[in-house]
Amino acid sequence: MISASIRNEIETAILDAMHGRGWNYVKSLKAFRKDQEEWTCDCVLNFTNRKSHLALRTGYYITNKKIILDWKSVAGHVACTPYIFGGDDMAVAKHMGLNCSRKSIEQIFLEHESIDKFHLQWIRDLEEIGIPFWEKYCSIDLISHVVNGPPFDNMPPLALSGVNRVLRGPLLAYYAKIGKKDMLELLSRYEKISKTIMAKDMDRDFSGIKNFILEKMKDPA
Repeated sequence: MISASIRNEIETAILDAMHGRGWNYVKSLKAFRKDQEEWTCDCVLNFTNRKSHLALRTGYYITNKKIILDWKSVAGHVACTPYIFGGDDMAVAKHMGLNCSRKSIEQIFLEHESIDKFHLQWIRDLEEIGIPFWEKYCSIDLISHVVNGPPFDNMPPLALSGVNRVLRGPLLAYYAKIGKKDMLELLSRYEKISKTIMAKDMDRDFSGIKNFILEKMKDPA
């Protein structure tokens, strides 16, 4: 098992590098965060100390403050991810057609290895995968295109969960300004999917989202 002091050195090296790039560390989320107007970008770290090595799993996520505010105001009873889009660094790289520095979902540190080498590899992945991801997808239109697009019988890449897709997808589509006919078709599709999700208050939350959007899209008198 890797000693606590070595793990602390790795965390400190990453912390210093991220602070130097303008990111704040949110201890309760185990995540680095950066706000960009209506967007929040999160880089989530998950360390696991095993017998022979230390494993680090990194996730890149995006949240839109307007989407979350609307979701909380008209739904919010069903537990849902705090993010609206993203995934682990390898899933993000695959979706964007980028190269990751490793083949395993976890970055592995062995005791005899260099801390500098480990943390510099992590920074390289951040710069080559995370930064392009946030730069591209801080866009309601682009996220809506992925989350609300095909395949409809399977989870699209980086949509996070069925609950996230069904409850926040329509809000994304509304702010992406899709037409009323397309919105009605989308709501009908998601209403059917919502019936298959075994979560208390799912019907209540979806009805709240649906009614909110239909009210917003009413033709002016």
